[in-house]
Amino acid sequence: YSRSPQYQGHLSHHQSGSRSGGRSKDLIGRLEQDRQQTIRAYQREVERVKLLQVQVDKVERRRLYILPKAVQLEHEACAQDIAELRWDLDNWIEEKKEIEKQVLAAVEK
Repeated sequence: YSRSPQYQGHLSHHQSGSRSGGRSKDLIGRLEQDRQQTIRAYQREVERVKLLQVQVDKVERRRLYILPKAVQLEHEACAQDIAELRWDLDNWIEEKKEIEKQVLAAVEK
């Protein structure tokens, strides 16, 4: 029975099927490994995006605090400069009036 051509063909077909079945299992195994690696890479990227978003949020909050503060400080510095210039101008005007009085007094003598 084992030597009959029909049986021989059946064995060779079965043997080739087990080889292709093994290849299929290998392929499926590699595909599963690739899928798992892709999932892990995706999860790493998701975590990376979250970390970057946290960093961006920190910078944004810091700028929202620092910029108005810097503008306020600049405004105060400009106001101080203007006050000093007005004081200098008022002094100059007073000195000018005093000199004019002295000149008029000198001319009248």
